[in-house]
Amino acid sequence: MKSKNALLLLACTSVAPPALADDAFNHGLNGYVAQLSDDCTAIENGVLEVRQGAVRKVIDVNGDGVTDPIVDNGAIACTTSATFSSGGTGGRTISVFVSTADGIFERFEFQGHGMFPLSLGQASILIVPQHGATCEQNGPASCFAAYSWSGDGFSAAGGHITATNQ
Repeated sequence: MKSKNALLLLACTSVAPPALADDAFNHGLNGYVAQLSDDCTAIENGVLEVRQGAVRKVIDVNGDGVTDPIVDNGAIACTTSATFSSGGTGGRTISVFVSTADGIFERFEFQGHGMFPLSLGQASILIVPQHGATCEQNGPASCFAAYSWSGDGFSAAGGHITATNQ
């Protein structure tokens, strides 16, 4: 029933479900929203709010011809928690749902202050503003990580990000 409530909440908030050709992403997104909804409900019976701009479908990160949606948790809120998905000085969670050959979408999580997807010819790059400590600087100094797809995950000079268990 909670999953059905999450779907209803998604439909009733200011965000329209993304126009996608495949139901695999919708299934993955609904599961993710249901998980967030459960987490919000656990905080003094809060209600999850998915705001305009939470889901963007703008880039194919792995080059398979399917656009891979980005979910910015900064546009998701809980009525009983001011900091539910804001993340603080380290940034917020940003999830990229990457399509796979078997028709599902794997979720990859980043921590940052937004995400800027770029297409450079055949390559897709995700620019993530991060806390200065990520670049060995003090405080909230400007620091950026650039991630590109590398077979089974995202790679950057700072490391490799693999799929998050769903």
